[in-house]
Amino acid sequence: MAKAITAELPDWQVWSIERRENLLEDHSVLDRALAGQVTAKQMFDYYLGWLADSSISPHYQPVSNDSALSPRSGG
Repeated sequence: MAKAITAELPDWQVWSIERRENLLEDHSVLDRALAGQVTAKQMFDYYLGWLADSSISPHYQPVSNDSALSPRSGG
């Protein structure tokens, strides 16, 4: 996208920020959807659908703030 923007607007600069917490996120069903192994609805239900429909299982399990912020033991 940066190449497209700067091709149209050569005086512009494009900056990006890598979200390191992305490595902590659950991409399992997204990866399966990209591989054609689950449908878009199955992916939606896994990540968001369960919020409105408690019968959806398995579903995404958010990481608690405490577990994300606590240092890991064992180095």
